[in-house]
Amino acid sequence: MRAVSSTETRSPDDLVNVRVATLADSTSSEYLQRSGIAARSYDSLTEVVTSLEAHRVDAVVMDAPALKYEILRGRGQGRFEDLEVLPYEFEEQNYAFALQDESEYVEVLNRALLSVRKSLAWDTEVLRYIGK
Repeated sequence: MRAVSSTETRSPDDLVNVRVATLADSTSSEYLQRSGIAARSYDSLTEVVTSLEAHRVDAVVMDAPALKYEILRGRGQGRFEDLEVLPYEFEEQNYAFALQDESEYVEVLNRALLSVRKSLAWDTEVLRYIGK
């Protein structure tokens, strides 16, 4: 989970003094609540990032891959040029595929994931969808 900012937010400590946005009902929203940081919640990723671009908020806290994807997609449309994902990680987030208990596909999926993660194709796709 990371922050993205357009102006004065430069560290996690700044979040208590600025207007923050996040995605409703998300792990980021829960994190901000636990940390005592007030945040505006939006129903979609596009709304969250657009609120920052429109200066309705000063910072966004969300999962870094989702933020990077949305910003890269927006830049392709001439938007979000002044936004940057800050390098601070607030809380590690893990992603998973859900399979039934004792699924015959667990071993096949694990091997495929290990194989693709070691390939140049993986790096190419990550760069394509979320940039650096």
